[in-house]
Amino acid sequence: MDPEQRYVLDTIGYLHLKNVLNSDELERAQDAAERLVNTSPEHLPVGIYKQKGDPFVDAHQDKYRRAITFDRAFEHLTMHPSTWAIVKELTCNKPCLCRGNLMVNTHEHLPIPLHMGDGGQMVALGVNRNEKNSPRDFGEPGTLFCELFNIFWYLTDIYPGDGGLLLAPGSHKSEFESPYAKTFDFEQDLPQGVVNLTPQAGDALVIPEVTVRGSLKWKPLVRERRFVVCRYVPQYLLSWHRDTDFIMIKEMKDRLAPETQELVETAWHKHEKEIAKRDTIRLI
Repeated sequence: MDPEQRYVLDTIGYLHLKNVLNSDELERAQDAAERLVNTSPEHLPVGIYKQKGDPFVDAHQDKYRRAITFDRAFEHLTMHPSTWAIVKELTCNKPCLCRGNLMVNTHEHLPIPLHMGDGGQMVALGVNRNEKNSPRDFGEPGTLFCELFNIFWYLTDIYPGDGGLLLAPGSHKSEFESPYAKTFDFEQDLPQGVVNLTPQAGDALVIPEVTVRGSLKWKPLVRERRFVVCRYVPQYLLSWHRDTDFIMIKEMKDRLAPETQELVETAWHKHEKEIAKRDTIRLI
């Protein structure tokens, strides 16, 4: 991570990386998304399914669980050259992928209220580290650590007025309870301190789980909002790896490249994965 990225992420609680997918990467990911969305449930590969039966998910978005196992174009995003250094730094070089879903919003879905995750502290590892902000006593001074964060890979363009992602910059550092927790209707005026982000296809957003976020209702009738969500934790946080979004069976792992198979595995905190020794990984 370069100094500007590190400062911005530590200060406002998210990074917007613009135009980081080249035309071939974007086209292949868009094609994979189109094929996945148009594949009937009975013909989906083992382990991939469209979320059903969860009132929250069904009302607010279509979620295709474990989508990264569907196509190498999705899998490539998990260790993309533009974000790999960020993933390694935020996990103190102990990367582990615990979620990889395709999300789709249409005008029929409801907005998502502003919320934050259940965990995922983010701390700067500086000279004056203490027991509280020195996770497992590793990590280089002058770097960041985050125990749970997401990277959103946008496959469609978002324009002002479309709706989509809401975010409260700086909320990752707040020690007060979020005042937005029970606020559902932001269609008129956004609450003070909340912004509506409008990424373009090929952009990526790095968002710690503790940053408050939600979404406006998607307004376009003929365009969908499609993005891939990759979630990361340090490899030793076993509880997050048990997330039902990413319990994998052998048939699923066998579809993945060796590098990705290692990325999804948990390990003791002193173990160094072979992929973590590499500065660049490119799967397509």
